Amino acid sequence: MAERIWFQTPKNIGQSSVSCERRLAEALEARDRLLKERPSLQAYQAEIDRALQNVIGYEDRMAVLGVMMEGKLRELGDSFAALQSVTHKYDSILGIARQDDEERTCLVS
Repeated sequence: MAERIWFQTPKNIGQSSVSCERRLAEALEARDRLLKERPSLQAYQAEIDRALQNVIGYEDRMAVLGVMMEGKLRELGDSFAALQSVTHKYDSILGIARQDDEERTCLVS
């Protein structure tokens, strides 16, 4: 079953008094808390860290993350398509079974 993950952003994130370093520290702390609460995400975080280790520049980092997210969304879409195929086959089997039951009921009546 899928779980929802809620992220809270600090209320003062847009204010100039909050330095970039402080925002980064807060984001890293939030990430660490999330990984502690959901250990299953640690492998994905390691994948992100490996992909970003040699990337320099904000725009390039965001592009790499975008490509990774797109890939994960594709995987999710493929999983949904496979699930839909299985449920369609299951519905077909149930439909045949129901039809057989109806025919038997008609013969008995």
